[in-house]
Amino acid sequence: MRRGSAPDDKPAPGFIGAHLLPLATSGRTGPSERREATMILEVLLAVVMASDHPAGTPAGQPAVALHSQAAPAKAIGGLWEQLGVAIRAEDTAAALTSAKAIAEHPDFAAETAERRSLITVLLGLLYSGEGQDAAALPYLIEASERPGASVDVWFARITSHARTDDRTAAARATARLLALHPDVVSNLSSPFILQIENSDEVDPDAAFELRRALQDAGWRDRFDSWIWVRLIDDLRERGRDDEAVELVGRVTASGALMHLHAMRRYDDLRGAAALADLDIAAILEAELQTRRTEAEASGAEFEARNAYASGLFNRGRFDEALAFTEATLALPAPEPATEDDRSLTWTMDARARALMELGRRDEAIAQMEIAAKRDEGGGTNVSQTINLGWFYLRAGENQKAIEAVKSLQAGSASPFGIMQAMHVRGCAGVALGEERIAGPAFAHMEQNWRDAPLTWVEAQACRGESDGAADTLLRILGDEDLSDRAVGAMHTYLVSQRATEFDRRVADALAVAVARPDVVAARDRIARALVIPTLSNQF
Repeated sequence: MRRGSAPDDKPAPGFIGAHLLPLATSGRTGPSERREATMILEVLLAVVMASDHPAGTPAGQPAVALHSQAAPAKAIGGLWEQLGVAIRAEDTAAALTSAKAIAEHPDFAAETAERRSLITVLLGLLYSGEGQDAAALPYLIEASERPGASVDVWFARITSHARTDDRTAAARATARLLALHPDVVSNLSSPFILQIENSDEVDPDAAFELRRALQDAGWRDRFDSWIWVRLIDDLRERGRDDEAVELVGRVTASGALMHLHAMRRYDDLRGAAALADLDIAAILEAELQTRRTEAEASGAEFEARNAYASGLFNRGRFDEALAFTEATLALPAPEPATEDDRSLTWTMDARARALMELGRRDEAIAQMEIAAKRDEGGGTNVSQTINLGWFYLRAGENQKAIEAVKSLQAGSASPFGIMQAMHVRGCAGVALGEERIAGPAFAHMEQNWRDAPLTWVEAQACRGESDGAADTLLRILGDEDLSDRAVGAMHTYLVSQRATEFDRRVADALAVAVARPDVVAARDRIARALVIPTLSNQF
């Protein structure tokens, strides 16, 4: 067994990806599973057809885009007709030009209230469809606040909030939508919900509102247990323990259940809910069999197949994990830019990890190199770029590790991602004896350690600073917002039989830090240590 950071059932590499936020804010994954462009065109056509003005093209006349004309029609009726032409041609840019001209027309004030409302909706949807979310929001907010506002308008509003990085507004708007239309809960995008609900940039009260709305609407997801754990914490902080007790039964995933049993603050809650004793091995086995059923179902998505492969890997069943990832890779290639296509990158990642643990390092690195070159939202594939650097580091190819992550600087990845990149740079620099490389990387990590606390602990371990790592663990254990992470790192896990020299060196330094008496005492005050028959998270 070895110490390490806790594996869990939260969104993670091998499931839906480590860097979800760029997906939800780039337009590739929004709050709804529906294709945004299709939704907009459907709504626009319905809105225009509801008008009494001509909305189509006379029989036999070809549809033309508005921007191909020399000048817009001056009569408002002609503008409505041009709007219909543009929509039928699926030319949102032309439709936006026409809708703006209608809104600015001197006769617009004389239009009926219904038609003026329709233009408000159109401008919001069209601006959003053109990626001009800041311009769209005033119209979408006004339109969605009206009685009887459509679900599609609410989805467009939430998407624009997310894409303008106002995650608090996105959380509150999603909660409002669920209160008005709880039946749409099945249309919500799981990646979007998971990264908005648990974002540090969302106001705590707004996150609480969203969690309650998800509970009331009956939301279910593979990763929902952690939302209920956070909602339990929310309720207890507000003195609503009776409501918190009712939520305990919704916590079913292994990692979340282990959390409830490890942290002493839940002892009274577990008693009140009559929660059964923890049988970790049985829970993990049942969970793995559920994932297997999902993965082997006809038409299973690549995400479900990756989840099963990750479950096999975490239990040290590397041969089976490798075989299953290779079977996934042998399936017909997904269509580009689909969820399966994005999950395919993580299938490659999972295959590389299994190869690494089986001692086939050259093949593992070659596979991760391919994964790192795959597109991630039109930019650098941050997740696999970091993982490639980590593979090189573990294999002792330190110069290649530094080169792999050199493109990742502030602004090119999340603060957490930058910490991972600096971890690779710093540890590779230490191995090479290059202080000019290691020094700045360690300085960044020390200054920004709260962005990834356990990364800083492991970085100190790779430098052989067991006392420094122990001191950081004490800081984390003493921090109400971070202590849970340190507890997870101090459980006992399976040991990889293929540990590299780098792995062993870091593990030895961490073992000294974790065993320091003051660190053990600090942990025992708030939690109890568990023995968990899985591997800890590698990276």
